[in-house]
Parts: sequence; C-alpha cells; structure tokens
Amino acid sequence: MASSTKKNLDLSKEQDLDSNKGTDANSFLTEEQRLSKQKPMIHQVSQKTIGKFSARINQMTSEQLDVELEKRQLSTSGDMDIRRIRLKHYYKYELTFPCKNPLTMIEQQFEYIAVVDFEATCEDQQDNYQNEIIEFPIVLINVQQQTIVDKFQSYCRPIINPILSKFCTDLTGIEQ
Repeated sequence: MASSTKKNLDLSKEQDLDSNKGTDANSFLTEEQRLSKQKPMIHQVSQKTIGKFSARINQMTSEQLDVELEKRQLSTSGDMDIRRIRLKHYYKYELTFPCKNPLTMIEQQFEYIAVVDFEATCEDQQDNYQNEIIEFPIVLINVQQQTIVDKFQSYCRPIINPILSKFCTDLTGIEQ
C-alpha cells in the first residue's frame, strides 16, 4: 500500500512538471483570468498553484514581463530577477488575500497618498558602507479611485562614491 501511494505521488509530481512545459504568457493570462472570476470570500491557495504561477513567470521574456507589470501598474525598472520577484509577490498577494478589494474593508482617511521608493548606493557584502540616495521616485495615488494620478522621478549624484559600482548598477538598474 505504501508503494502504491509513493507511485501516485511520483506520478502527480511528473504531471505537475509536464503541465509547466511549453507554457507561455498567453496560457498564463488565461489562468489568471479564470482565477480572478472565481475569487471566493475565503480563498485558500495551495503552494502548488503559487508554484505554477512562479514557473510561468520564470519562463517569460523581458518584454512579456514588462507587459504584465504594466498591466498591473507595477514598476518595470530593475533587472529581470527584480521584475520577476515583483510580479510573483503581486500574484501571491492576489491569490492568497481573501477578498477582492482590501481597501473596501477599511475606512480611508486620505484622499491621496504619495509612495516614495528611494534607491541608494550599495556594495556587495561590505560592512559599514555609507549609503547615499541616488534616486527618489514618487507615485501619487488617488485612494478612492485606486489609480496612479502622477509620477515623479529624480536622480542625485552621490558625493562620497560618485561612481556607482557594477553591483549597484546591476541591482538598481541605474546607469551613469
């Protein structure tokens, strides 16, 4: 009996791997649309489902990834790994959060919010490194309409380390 259970588990693992072969962005979108229509109030998603989305995101080209990020009003800046992580986090949140619109659950005090995402100089594995701001993008969001109203982005030349390291350029996507 134990060997038959093991065979069934091995077979299901193979089927899961086979289901990810040959997938592209179009099949990814079809699954996304299907899931968005079936969003129950209490939604429990298995790690297997999240893993399938993750595998499909990993197979996307740079252009496909940018299209998917733009559709969701997410930043397209950064290298491929950063953009993949951004889209994976978005889908993990969408799949695991129990209601369609979390902002409807709480009363909003503000009409607008500004989101700031500083980028700073960096070095790989260097203790006591003094970071300097090199970019400060700001996004203005209308909370009621849940839309981006305006964007602002500015760069600063660092004083202590005026030339960015290769590690910093690769990590932030900022080039001089």
